Amino acid sequence: GQPFGKNECWYVLAAEPGAQVALGFHSGTTREEIESAIRENRLEALLNWISLRPGEMLYADAGTVHAIGPGSILVETQQNSDATFRLYDYGRGRELHIAQGMEAMKLKTHAGKVQRKVEDGRVNLVTSPFFVVDKLVVKEPMDVPPLRDKNSAQVLVGLDGCGVIEADGMRPVTLAKGEAVIIPAMMKHYRIRPQWALECLRSYVPGSVVEYPATSLE
Repeated sequence: GQPFGKNECWYVLAAEPGAQVALGFHSGTTREEIESAIRENRLEALLNWISLRPGEMLYADAGTVHAIGPGSILVETQQNSDATFRLYDYGRGRELHIAQGMEAMKLKTHAGKVQRKVEDGRVNLVTSPFFVVDKLVVKEPMDVPPLRDKNSAQVLVGLDGCGVIEADGMRPVTLAKGEAVIIPAMMKHYRIRPQWALECLRSYVPGSVVEYPATSLE
């Protein structure tokens, strides 16, 4: 019932030993079992819990029941949606949205860890029908290549280090760890000038129809 979907992905920036996320349910789980587990405060036992390591990318398409455990820092890229249907709260008493959540939930999805690829010198972390996320490691001034087949805004998120974003006719903008810079779609060319080194994510909308990414739940 919402105007936009909620496909999303998580880049693991940091993870303590034992840190996990849950993506979807064990194979064969039924809706009746899920409803019973919610009532009995034991839903976590039905979820797929996945261990995390820094540098990994996980994809969660819309309809995936998911949870983020303690001990990790994730950088999330998602479709423009603020909707959350909370199915379960470990008995803590916050408001639940069971009817809406059960309606939106899918028992089988494309969620899981994504294998990174190197394409045209870029590290592609995930390509999905709704967004592309690349990782850039910039150690010397870099002219960022324009998007090949799409006019799309771009979002840069600093992971480590610091740099300056430059474009003709625009004031320079600093990008440091934990900060984000939006590159308007009209801006075809820009440069990144690292201040010693900069690691960042670059997110944008794909310019053609693409398939869901191949994923693994291991």
